[in-house]
Amino acid sequence: MFAPLLALIQQEQETRNSGQVWLIDSFPVALAKQGHRFNACVAKELADAGYCSTRKLYYHGVRVHIIGSRQPGSLPIPEYIGVTGASDQ
Repeated sequence: MFAPLLALIQQEQETRNSGQVWLIDSFPVALAKQGHRFNACVAKELADAGYCSTRKLYYHGVRVHIIGSRQPGSLPIPEYIGVTGASDQ
């Protein structure tokens, strides 16, 4: 979901504002950690098992993907926010 969304944004924004800088980030949201992930029953329709290499952690949860427009001297303004299962990279 994330790669096609980024391609769509790039095409759309080239015509509107060619000088805009976009910031992209993705992070895990753990709903159950380590051994508890096998019995987790939170958000079954979206969440699943995943691995966060930064934290060296297996978890049950989701990944949040954010694309924001850069604002010099301030926090970026989120333009698009997406949520996928933890196994989707």
